[in-house]
Amino acid sequence: MNAVLNKTTIRLLLVDDDQIDRLACKRALAQFPDCDFVVFEAETGAQGLKLARAQQLDCILLDYHLPDLNGVEFLAELADETGELPMPVVMLTGSDNALVAVDALKLGARDYVIKGSDRESLQWLPAVVLRALREQQAIQDKVLAVEQLREAEAKYRTLVEQIPAITYIASLERPGKLLYLSPQIHQLGFPPEDWLADPQGLLKRVHTGDRQILIEAYAQTYEHHAPLRCEYRLVKSDGQARWFLDEANVVRDEAGGTLFLQGVLVDITKDKETEQELFYYRQRLEDLVAQRTEQLEKQNAILNSANANLDKALCERKQAEQALKDADQRKNEFLAMLGHELRNPLTPISNVAQLMCSQSFDEPALTWACEVLNRNVSHISQLVDDMLDVSRITRGLVNIQRERVELVELLKHSAEPVQTLTQTKHQTLNLELPTQPIYLEGDPVRLTQVFTNLLNNAAKYTGAGGRIDLSVSVDGLSVIVRVQDNGMGIKPQLLPHIFDLFIQGERGLDRSEGGMGLGLTLVKKMVELHDGQITVYSLGANHGSEFVVQLPRLVEATVQTEPLISQGLYKETDIGLRVLLIDDNPDVVDSLALWFEALGHQVETAHHGIQGISAAQSFEPDIVLLDIGLPDMDGYQVARKLREHPSTQRVRIIALSGYDQKKNSLSAESAGFDHYLMKPPNLNQLQELIAEYQHIKQST
Repeated sequence: MNAVLNKTTIRLLLVDDDQIDRLACKRALAQFPDCDFVVFEAETGAQGLKLARAQQLDCILLDYHLPDLNGVEFLAELADETGELPMPVVMLTGSDNALVAVDALKLGARDYVIKGSDRESLQWLPAVVLRALREQQAIQDKVLAVEQLREAEAKYRTLVEQIPAITYIASLERPGKLLYLSPQIHQLGFPPEDWLADPQGLLKRVHTGDRQILIEAYAQTYEHHAPLRCEYRLVKSDGQARWFLDEANVVRDEAGGTLFLQGVLVDITKDKETEQELFYYRQRLEDLVAQRTEQLEKQNAILNSANANLDKALCERKQAEQALKDADQRKNEFLAMLGHELRNPLTPISNVAQLMCSQSFDEPALTWACEVLNRNVSHISQLVDDMLDVSRITRGLVNIQRERVELVELLKHSAEPVQTLTQTKHQTLNLELPTQPIYLEGDPVRLTQVFTNLLNNAAKYTGAGGRIDLSVSVDGLSVIVRVQDNGMGIKPQLLPHIFDLFIQGERGLDRSEGGMGLGLTLVKKMVELHDGQITVYSLGANHGSEFVVQLPRLVEATVQTEPLISQGLYKETDIGLRVLLIDDNPDVVDSLALWFEALGHQVETAHHGIQGISAAQSFEPDIVLLDIGLPDMDGYQVARKLREHPSTQRVRIIALSGYDQKKNSLSAESAGFDHYLMKPPNLNQLQELIAEYQHIKQST
């Protein structure tokens, strides 16, 4: 932009279908003596967009009324993925359409000029263009200045504490000596001062089997100032080992001298568990290869004495070998896709973390950063959950919780999460649902997962402006649900394998939705667990696709009139409760405390088991939310202590844990827990439990 204002030639694009208006604009520009305006002309929006992308332009003069699209639509097409315009735009509008300029300014236009009937207002056009260029330059200069700022120590620490990873600063003169450690180290059960006071604080807490790896990695960094990247296990205070990725770089001053080592510890335990799952699949595949190889060798021995069947046996062997190659290829493609899908959310997480460590953020930017982190951590969690679901289903470990379900309402709920994607892609999502209820016996959570997955899959593989139809029909004792789209379709060679593990349609490098070929496998397994079946139809590429789910329905004679999807049995009353939160994670405690206080309840908090027992006896809570994994004593022990004391025998105790509910429900029940919730808790479910207790308390 500096170059634009310092030169006498300015390249403009004039988009207007009125030749007289274009001539008037060029004459107005020609009257300005200090600049030579080179004007490119376009009569339609499409021509203008093509020139805007092909030419090196300094500014665009855009008429609102165009024969193919209006000025606001032109700006939306011109903007990049972030919604920013690549160059300043000045809107030209008639005197009776001044309000449209407001919409244009909202989309990034710098200014507007009203074309009067005498066109005298165009005499200000050169000044408006130069002002728009100066404003654009000022904005870019400001952005550049912000990028060059460095955070003060207080703001740096504040921002660092917002990210889930553990950040640290280490001395380069004393290897292993930590100068700073973020509070997130509490998740390991140790206060930061224990690490900072001990020159070997980090190394002592590394798993003995990984210490030599860490020592060798740090040696390269300290000797050659090379970047550090190392994976190892850290042992928590309770003896549990968790995997961490340690990434660090040497920070230098402006003169090039070394200052310190700055790094981040990211908990990758779930990734390692996923690797173990993948290793399990690989072992299974290798066992199959070995078994099949042994079978083929036996067949070969037989074939040596049976020449008549030689051709048939060789054909079978080739087919088996090809099947093994195809399976191995799908496995390799899945591993590559897994790396791609994990890097996608890890990239913004890494970028935001580095931005937080290198520049100051105002409140909106901090909010944005937190949203990016939350969104991409949720993405990673969903990927891991899908893989674990496939693993459990494959091993026969998934049981569905059957209950009476009303299908029409369930389909409405299933479509809600997909609407954001369809709206973003300007797609039409059409629900053709019957007015009368249809009842099934099944797991509402798993059935919702089935139909949300099918709708989301249809939206991902349908282009902008496409159409997705969901319809329901009854056929005897069966109900038929159809999900149809007019998108990419399915190639004939892929159609028979569309539900196989790790199978997915082709996608280009520009397709961000992606996937790992797990969704349709999960859908098929879930439908079969409900005694149903799913089929797919497609006429080929670019001819759309249709997925048909058939499920057994309940005959109307057995249907009751109560709602089939729980809407909550209780409503909250005005009775405020006394709530005690016991959890060693400060973020969990603080966020839940704010939530309870916003609902009008009185809250007390504790971070250790002994502290929680003492607080319960003095605070006398109505409800206790208790973490299972505490640093001094586990939640089961705390619950038993609360049940033994007279003042807390009748308190409502709710377990809040990251451990599998099915594996720990019996232990929780024997310890005296009333309910068991997984982290992160479903706040709607938690609110219903609170409301239930309010009604109990109100009635007593």
